[in-house]
Amino acid sequence: MTFQNLMENGLLKGLDENGPYKKALDLGLNEKLMNIFSCDLTDVKYRFERGIPVSIVQCVQCTLFRGKRNIPGNIFSCIDGYRVKQYLRSNDEAFETWFRASLKVIELFQTLGAQAVRNNDMDKFWRIQKAAKDIANGWTFVFANKKAAKAILLGSSKEADEKAVEQAKWIIAQMKDVINNFSSRDTPDEINVESQTLIFTAMIELRMKEFGIDIGDITQLFELDTSKKEIYECMAITLGKGFIKKGGDLDSNEMRQIRENFFSKGRKTTVGTKSARGGKKGRKRGKNRKK
Repeated sequence: MTFQNLMENGLLKGLDENGPYKKALDLGLNEKLMNIFSCDLTDVKYRFERGIPVSIVQCVQCTLFRGKRNIPGNIFSCIDGYRVKQYLRSNDEAFETWFRASLKVIELFQTLGAQAVRNNDMDKFWRIQKAAKDIANGWTFVFANKKAAKAILLGSSKEADEKAVEQAKWIIAQMKDVINNFSSRDTPDEINVESQTLIFTAMIELRMKEFGIDIGDITQLFELDTSKKEIYECMAITLGKGFIKKGGDLDSNEMRQIRENFFSKGRKTTVGTKSARGGKKGRKRGKNRKK
């Protein structure tokens, strides 16, 4: 047996089996995950401010919740629906804790990331950017997975009931603040984090429609400006459909084809530019809302 066969049929195959993971679940793994997500929500800003942009949520999404772990390399292209579903079912507050901790990192990219650029600390900026981008990518894969999306939006009832509607309203309220706070024109590569965030937001809307959850006109609820509304409705929704159809990441050719189709229709995008932000002064941010 060659070394490659040994790895494929032995060690790496064993890592992807559910047996050891089920044992970890019996020992309270999901309870511990929720606890550290909660700690991340309160402590991550402290770490980032001191030049340690390490997010526990980022680490868990990219490793423990990563799908296709038996494939060598660092490719993160889908999530493990079984592991995510088990976590979500472990506690009524499991999703909210995970989601809030995730959005906190994106918010820190919007604030501390921009501050790092102003201070010319580009090493710190790119490390914060990577954490935010990884998390946004991770949520794209979460909502690309139908089992995970159902567990989040429909819960244990598996029906579009009143509880599902309230869950959807809460999620959209969180996303409204996040997607409208991408406004730093001086931050390099913001468009990648912003685009990925818009895509997984669009995927939430698509899954809501698929599961029959109606909370009204999502675009109106977001109160997007004209430019971002076009990007969301045309580009993000289209890419979101592609991710959902594939059940995971799109390769470069698939992404390029979707973008080419978008621009071939004569649409122009100014996301990340001054014109998209309301000129030199930029648009005003909404009032702080209690979450």
